Amino acid sequence: MASHVCALAAKIGVLHRVVIVHADLGDIEWEGTRQLAEEQARLLGVRFEVVKTEGGDILARTVARFLKLKTKAEKEAREEGRDPATAKIAPAWPSSSARWCL
Repeated sequence: MASHVCALAAKIGVLHRVVIVHADLGDIEWEGTRQLAEEQARLLGVRFEVVKTEGGDILARTVARFLKLKTKAEKEAREEGRDPATAKIAPAWPSSSARWCL
């Protein structure tokens, strides 16, 4: 896709405006992914940027969110007189209805 976008941008004279952005996933990132993206940007002759979220990688944030949702569900179950062990816990992984995008 980067090659295609760069070819189109070069054709209309705006290649200088193309930036390849790598969103670093932290510990769950496949080894070499960032280096590959950087090499592709270099070969295409465009700027390369890396962005990374604050507050841990996606796996750490998912675990933290799960624990928070579990605590909330168990508390609500106790308040309603139900067994906390049977409380339904909302999904912790990002989805179309639980976006993490900033």
